[in-house]
Amino acid sequence: MRTVGLLLGIMLCQFTIAQIPVLQVQKNDSSQYLALSELKMHVDVVGNIATTTFDMVFYNPYSRVLEGELSVPLNEGQEVCRYALDINGRLREGVIVEKLKGRQTFEAIERRGIDPGLAHLTKGNNFKIRIYPVPAEGTKRVVIGISETLSGDDQYLYYHIPVSKTGIISNFQLEVNVFREPSEDKIPVPEFGNISFEGQDDIYRLTMTKKDYAIADGLQFAIPRFADTDHQLFTSRFNGKTYFYLTFKAPELTKTFKPVPDKIDIYWDRSFSAQKKDIDEELSLLSNYLTSLDGTKKVSVRFFNYKVEEPKIFIIDKDPSQLISYLRSVKNEGATSLNTIQLNKDCDEILFFSDAINTIGTAEIKLPDIQVYMITSSPGSNYSFMKRVARNTNGEYINLGSISQERALQLLLSNEEKYLSCSYDPSELTEVYPNTSRQTGKYFEITGILKDQPADLTVNFGNQGGITKRRIFNIGEGIQAPVERIWAGKKIESLSMDPDRNKKKILDLSKTFTIITKNTALMVLDRIEDYVQ
Repeated sequence: MRTVGLLLGIMLCQFTIAQIPVLQVQKNDSSQYLALSELKMHVDVVGNIATTTFDMVFYNPYSRVLEGELSVPLNEGQEVCRYALDINGRLREGVIVEKLKGRQTFEAIERRGIDPGLAHLTKGNNFKIRIYPVPAEGTKRVVIGISETLSGDDQYLYYHIPVSKTGIISNFQLEVNVFREPSEDKIPVPEFGNISFEGQDDIYRLTMTKKDYAIADGLQFAIPRFADTDHQLFTSRFNGKTYFYLTFKAPELTKTFKPVPDKIDIYWDRSFSAQKKDIDEELSLLSNYLTSLDGTKKVSVRFFNYKVEEPKIFIIDKDPSQLISYLRSVKNEGATSLNTIQLNKDCDEILFFSDAINTIGTAEIKLPDIQVYMITSSPGSNYSFMKRVARNTNGEYINLGSISQERALQLLLSNEEKYLSCSYDPSELTEVYPNTSRQTGKYFEITGILKDQPADLTVNFGNQGGITKRRIFNIGEGIQAPVERIWAGKKIESLSMDPDRNKKKILDLSKTFTIITKNTALMVLDRIEDYVQ
């Protein structure tokens, strides 16, 4: 038996995926969380993509019917891929609808005294569902599916779900399937306790059942990255097409230190939503960056929310403490209006600290011909907007919620080789993503559609001067796994760089592959006629 041990209590929080959803209700003018009487978790891991399904039964101990709100804060790269609700003892699956149409249908059905379920993403990337009714002294079953790219180190990928407000679960079941090559025989992680993965055909499988279970430290396990090679290829058939997903170790990429900027402009978000930021992380990065730069720097700080304030100038040699104290003292208030911002062109670079969640006007900024570094630490930031600004100004996108301080400082101080593009015969391969340049890290992933087998795919890396390194892969039949949703998610990510122009394409992909986006919702209805509507 080949095994991969279940790790308990040793993972770092940077490897966290979505937490177990909670159901909050109002009782006696206060918010309370309903207990989970049953929780079945099913996890499928394909390469470095994990899809987790939470099948939850909440218990209402009170003598009256309650209304609740189920919420799941999503981190960057997390997607809701399933929502189902128990209606009169039957589990009804949610369908993707355009958000406006979903709201209209919801209100029309609600007026008939029926309570449909409507789930959507809010600003801040929170997935929320109104749950009603939760029967008096009864239960309510809700099913949520979430997919995510796992993080890790050179040897392992780590899966960790933190647990909060769940208490003791009367009935708990866990099943994990890790898709692998049949020949894979990598040295396993040492086991903790008597729980392990068993090698069955082309899957590592773990099963666990507990009664009155308290998940004290969260659920965690580690997966070896690769077996005999430094890459894995997965394929699947869906709607007559063959989709592939390739994950591999990137080549060694070089970096050079960039010229030291003399004039730095800082745009600092002081809106109400910015209070969610990890200000210590952001100020630590800024302090380390300014300290690392030689010479004297002129730093201009502009606060913004629904308006942009006049700049305050700091002349900094090595000690940025006065500037750091100034930023720490700001109070967060007001809405955000990004289109009121006119980025200064008379500087060497711009550091833009914000969640980029726009609440007034349009989320558009006229971009200067200088590097803009988009920096966030807030969960639920407008990631696609920030990536687009960084890409179009040859700057960098830095999410302190997903990378280390050391890595973030490297991105600020240096110009690195990165992924540039893929080369292939369009008669053999098509719709390959990502299709724009980006930082790679140590590992990278490519997905696309395979027309003819086999086909060569050349992955190009380099810098502004052109291609400096290549890796060539033969794309043929890979490990069989459901990778079509991974492809759809990567295409939606690409289209979201210009969401208004690509609205129709995003909606079609969202419906076909059941991926919720900011313009769609998942709706559960009681009657077939309502689904038709």
